[in-house]
Amino acid sequence: MRRVVAVLLCFLFVFLCGCGVTPAAEIPVQTGGDVALSAQDGVWELQFEFTGMTDAVLDGGTLYVGTGSASMGAVLYEYQLSTGTYTELYRSRFSSSSIYGLQLEDGQLVFYDSDALGPSQDLIHIDLAIGQSEILFSHTDESMFIGLPHTGGGYVSFLQLDNNVGDIALYLYQFGTGRSRIAATFPAASGSAYHGMTDEAVYWCDFSSGKAKIKCFSLETEETVSFPTAFARIENIAIDSGMVYAYAYPDKEDLTQGSVVCFSRGGENTRVLLEEVGWHFQPAGELLATFRNGQPLQLSRLSDGALLSIPELFPSSDCKLSADGRSLLVPTGENTLSILDLEFYREQQP
Repeated sequence: MRRVVAVLLCFLFVFLCGCGVTPAAEIPVQTGGDVALSAQDGVWELQFEFTGMTDAVLDGGTLYVGTGSASMGAVLYEYQLSTGTYTELYRSRFSSSSIYGLQLEDGQLVFYDSDALGPSQDLIHIDLAIGQSEILFSHTDESMFIGLPHTGGGYVSFLQLDNNVGDIALYLYQFGTGRSRIAATFPAASGSAYHGMTDEAVYWCDFSSGKAKIKCFSLETEETVSFPTAFARIENIAIDSGMVYAYAYPDKEDLTQGSVVCFSRGGENTRVLLEEVGWHFQPAGELLATFRNGQPLQLSRLSDGALLSIPELFPSSDCKLSADGRSLLVPTGENTLSILDLEFYREQQP
């Protein structure tokens, strides 16, 4: 059995190097996880010894996995794909909590740690070069984080809801300098709980009157501009390759009738990708990953909408791009994760 595992791990190492993913240096810590590789269909399948996986993010050959539940305190693991070894990188100060919203940029890792027994929430930052964690912001019953954090241009952005007045504030925190500021505030009833970010700007939606507008705060000039859309309400904003992807609704009060759309950052060239609500979506350059709860993942080409042939995977939560955009992370259970090599599929003919 040991010989089989050793051969399998060596095969995984060779495959990762061959496809341009550089494995991180081995960490001599507890070994765990059953690593299975199917090179024929461009999928890596991982099964961890630890359970309660809530989120993950991939950087080269290193996977950062967040865990937690109502019965356990959250733990963040650093997992080496080339060896199947992992080490504990962070442990929550709460006895029962979950990690979510993992984001990684240039060695700076951020995520939310949410107390399952109360209203307390922490925004955690880890400088991976030194492995030191810190609480950037913390909230209790007077305010709370909403949506997910995002990173770009040396910043982390996040939304905070003031429970007393009902306003949402868009915060920016700059790595390195520790400078923070509020980029915008708006009433919760007139703006989205979702936002997006690139290396140049932060985007969010304003549907306070008439047609929804996308607002854009420049990280360089610190000025805000807005552009109109053809819809009454926009949610679930994602930015990829110069395009805005979102849920769009013709009636801002009726969220049962909507579609997944994309348009340029200036609001032009609107295109409907999916006609119905209930889809989870993740753009990836010229590809689009979509699924409905309880249904298998689909991968299509944006240029012509053609579906590509992929293994049958049933996501248990939202999929996420790796830090370099070359892979798609597909959670399939509490301790199982599949990684699709998108470079493999970009060469595929439907």
